[in-house]
Amino acid sequence: MSDNAALEAEAVEAFQLSNHGMKRVRQRLGIPKKAAEREVGRALEVGASRTSFSGRMRRTLDAMFHKFGHYGDYRVYRGHVFVFKGDQFVTVFPLTNGLHNSKAGGRG
Repeated sequence: MSDNAALEAEAVEAFQLSNHGMKRVRQRLGIPKKAAEREVGRALEVGASRTSFSGRMRRTLDAMFHKFGHYGDYRVYRGHVFVFKGDQFVTVFPLTNGLHNSKAGGRG
């Protein structure tokens, strides 16, 4: 394994799943526990941050940010918003209708 790949794997493993977060990701995505852990890791690694969007998607994410708390990181990945607080995964929200095709600036 190369040094770069090892660092990426370590960064992904650095987060913790809260009990609530694990329950919500399994409930809302309909996947088993191991798959939920991998999905959260991928969301943290390759998901688009809240600040990389503009327009209606950015306004929606900003509204969530202000309504549900000023957590450290909101990541959009595969039609869901993953919420992280520090190094801990907190919860996941599905995107509202009409926002599934939005692309992050500089990523699309």
